[in-house]
Amino acid sequence: MKINNKKELDKFLKLNIPEIGSYALVSYDNKAEAIWITRYKDFNGGDDWFLESPCELHKHETSQNELKDMPDEEIRNLCKLLYGESYSSLDLNDITTCMAKGTCCYSIDNPQVAPYLPCELDDLTLISEDYCIDWLIEKEEELKEEE
Repeated sequence: MKINNKKELDKFLKLNIPEIGSYALVSYDNKAEAIWITRYKDFNGGDDWFLESPCELHKHETSQNELKDMPDEEIRNLCKLLYGESYSSLDLNDITTCMAKGTCCYSIDNPQVAPYLPCELDDLTLISEDYCIDWLIEKEEELKEEE
């Protein structure tokens, strides 16, 4: 969706971002990137605040087969390491499907940065974590081919 100003951006995010946040693809200034948008409800006793963070893909040497063969407790420990305490609300089947790609597992880190997106975006599309990982892998492969 095209976003023309801060008011449109806030309205879109309020209507479409779930409780905690969402991954998104944004394009602006002739570039596209994957981001995580965190929703802070009733920030400072007022309106909701949304803060974007860039997505950094991390590759882990645990293979898909190893992950499928792991006992649930080991998967929970791996998820705790990768996701912190927020993993506990996620279904283990969803996590293992999302993390395991080919011969490796992936996670996304979202470092906290100062707000950096412009208020006018050529496109803003909310996406799943699984789609975000696939998109980041594809972009990483494209960069390798350009080298």
